[in-house]
Amino acid sequence: MRQSKYTFEKTRGRSVNILLADMAGFAEMNEAWGTQVTSGQAHTGATVESRLAHPDLPVEMTVIAAK
Repeated sequence: MRQSKYTFEKTRGRSVNILLADMAGFAEMNEAWGTQVTSGQAHTGATVESRLAHPDLPVEMTVIAAK
């Protein structure tokens, strides 16, 4: 998986829902997501397999962050 050009302030994240087109990519996604989490400040959330809006996208994420 390639890194997105979009980012968010890591310390403000509260929850993330991750939708994967194929759970076979779970370990790779988890490794990439690990670079976006501040140590000791893990977010709540879930990872599920789902048919995504665009067939070329392997992952979609919804992030809830605090202001």
